[in-house]
Amino acid sequence: MRLSLIALAIAAAALAAEPQYPFWDGRESIESYAKKVNLPPTKSFDLGNGVALDLVLIPAGQFIMGTPIPPDPTAKTEDAAVLICIGGAAVLTALLLLVDGMIRMRKLSFSLRWLLFATFSCGLFIAGFARLYLASEQDRRYAEAMSLYDQLPASEKPAHTETIAKPFYMGKFTVTQAQFEALVGINPSRFKGAQQPVEQVTWLHASNFCYFLTAQFKSQLPAHASFQLPTEPQWEFACRAGTTNTFNTGNTISTDEANFNGSGPSLYLRGKGIFRDKTTPVGSFKPNAFGLYDMHGNVYQWCQLNSYTSRSESCPVRGGCWGADPKLCRSAFSDSYPAGQVHHGIGFRVCLSCP
Repeated sequence: MRLSLIALAIAAAALAAEPQYPFWDGRESIESYAKKVNLPPTKSFDLGNGVALDLVLIPAGQFIMGTPIPPDPTAKTEDAAVLICIGGAAVLTALLLLVDGMIRMRKLSFSLRWLLFATFSCGLFIAGFARLYLASEQDRRYAEAMSLYDQLPASEKPAHTETIAKPFYMGKFTVTQAQFEALVGINPSRFKGAQQPVEQVTWLHASNFCYFLTAQFKSQLPAHASFQLPTEPQWEFACRAGTTNTFNTGNTISTDEANFNGSGPSLYLRGKGIFRDKTTPVGSFKPNAFGLYDMHGNVYQWCQLNSYTSRSESCPVRGGCWGADPKLCRSAFSDSYPAGQVHHGIGFRVCLSCP
């Protein structure tokens, strides 16, 4: 009994020692949140030769991960039918009263009471048809939404609440060729350019980059802090940046907002799109609310699996790439490739844990 109490006391002490961070409220700026938790809003690490790695603070918080099932239509055809029937009966009653008055008084006359009743009856009748049109439109849109939902991969369903218990830092950009070459000494990319995202890197390359980065800056990091690939919940929370839509740009996206293949028709494409057929320099488009660039398109981004991954084991990628359909660039979309596979559409960005 005494040992159990001691164990409980040790566990309670450990929990008490663990810092508890407030959740981001979805409205405050990152600068304001950073001040509240006494953390710098950004960090920068000098890789040498004028090459820096910039990171931004991502707050602790909760969000709905995955794609929620479309909500049921609010307008019902049954309700519309009731309104039409009641309104129609009232209009018919008003007409019968008018005819009855003409027969009895041998002239056409309208009382104020009759006019009010007739106006109300017509309004009710018209409202029923308006409601019927609204219900049919909602049913059509719901059918379209459900058709899209049914086609989504199982990894996105069902949507569920995820908690990011601690804030963390994430690369402002995907790792560039200049950054990768400064640390590793090679540049495997197909589309060359110092500020282009590094691609044709395997999951193992990306993980090793994080390991080398941690080793190089160990003296500047808090105890037990390390660079690593983001987990999928971390990545999606950072990508959404408080949004609940299909993309952090809304339920559709344009090729003015991200680099993807917009040459074909898509329900997710806004406006007339283009296909650039290559990567673009990091930061070519507007950032999301957390200050992160290229969370949609340009290159897929490797995410964590575990530290003992074999070359053949599949590891998750997020975000879509320059050659992907917009459907593959959605905030909730997840795919996977073998850890040792080279693919010219995959890059990565790094995260840094907070103390």
